[in-house]
Amino acid sequence: STGVIGVDLSLQKVQDGVARALAALSREEHHNAELAIMTTDPFPKEAADKVETSAGTFHVGGMTKGSGMIEPLMATMLGFLTCDAQVEPEMLRKALAAVTRDTFNAITVDGECSTNDTVFAMASGASEVVIDESLYPALEAGLRAVSEKLAIDIVRGGEGATKLVAVRALGAKEWAHAERAARTIANSLLVKTAVHGGD
Repeated sequence: STGVIGVDLSLQKVQDGVARALAALSREEHHNAELAIMTTDPFPKEAADKVETSAGTFHVGGMTKGSGMIEPLMATMLGFLTCDAQVEPEMLRKALAAVTRDTFNAITVDGECSTNDTVFAMASGASEVVIDESLYPALEAGLRAVSEKLAIDIVRGGEGATKLVAVRALGAKEWAHAERAARTIANSLLVKTAVHGGD
C-alpha cells in the first residue's frame, strides 16, 4: 500500500507483511509479488531481458506498479529491477540513472504528483558475468529494454486511459530543452482532449 497521504501506515502491518513475504520467498513467486504491489493498476506489469555478451549471458528482470499520479518523475510509481550479473554499486547506480531519465522519468498520465515514488536496481552476481567498463553498454541496454516496456505499460494502464501517445522532440540543442517541450505537450489538457476525441 502507498497509503493515504498524511495518514501513518501501521508499522505492525508492515513488519507482519515483511515476515510473510520472507517466508514465501522463492524463484516462482515473482508474479505473486507483482500482484501484491498493485493498487489501482488494471493489470500486472513485469518484463525480462536476456543479455548476451562476450563474457557470458546475464538477465535483467523487473516489475512495477503505477497507473496514475505519475508526474513529475514517477510519483506513485514503484519499480524493482533485478540483474544476475556482478556489478559494482556505483556502476549500477550510473546505469539506473541513465535509463530512468529516458523511461520512468519521461512518462506522464494525469499530470498529478504524489509523495511516494521509487525505483530500485539490484544485482545478485548469480550469472558470474562481471560487468566492467567494456560490458557497461550491455548492462545499460538490458536495463533500458526492461524499463521501457514497464514505463509504457504504466501509461497504457493509466486510470481511465484510452490512448497511448509518444511525443518526440527533434532538433533541440540540449536534452533538457527537448524534455521540457515534450512534457509541455504531453501534459496539455488541450492536446489530451484533441487526442481523446481523435481530432
